Amino acid sequence: MHIHRILANRKTKRSSVLGAAAALAVATIVPLSLATPAQALTRNGCTVTPEKPRFVGFDVPTGKKLIDYPLTVTCPKGVTIRIIQDLWEDDPFYNDHNGRFTHDRSFLIAGGTVTVHNVQKLVDTESGEEAVFHSMSFKVTSGTITSGTSGGQNSANLYIYD
Repeated sequence: MHIHRILANRKTKRSSVLGAAAALAVATIVPLSLATPAQALTRNGCTVTPEKPRFVGFDVPTGKKLIDYPLTVTCPKGVTIRIIQDLWEDDPFYNDHNGRFTHDRSFLIAGGTVTVHNVQKLVDTESGEEAVFHSMSFKVTSGTITSGTSGGQNSANLYIYD
């Protein structure tokens, strides 16, 4: 009888330890798998979202596809914002940099939301499908004070054939 109790206690302790380990693993993994990557970035009252690029037509002289790389910008009254936008082609080993653009917007008179459109010809870097995206960072100025540059944020990829 004493042996059965010892074995039962060992089994109970082992199940408790394994159960606790499993619970910890689930508690660690589930929030990561349920979390979606944040696409918007906020700094000094301004929020900028690099939206997924969109096909918007063709360049008439060249026949090249035109892609819009939109940014949604929301800021309060009394600030200006400078956004640095980089265009990329997503490759497995090394992303191709397809251009850098600076966008300045003023919200000195009124706060609000604007969409900044940047339409460019699709850069054909390889045969087959192109996967394009854009990244951005920004600074906010209020009066004579300018924030440091935000961290970068990427858009989702647009997959398109050229």
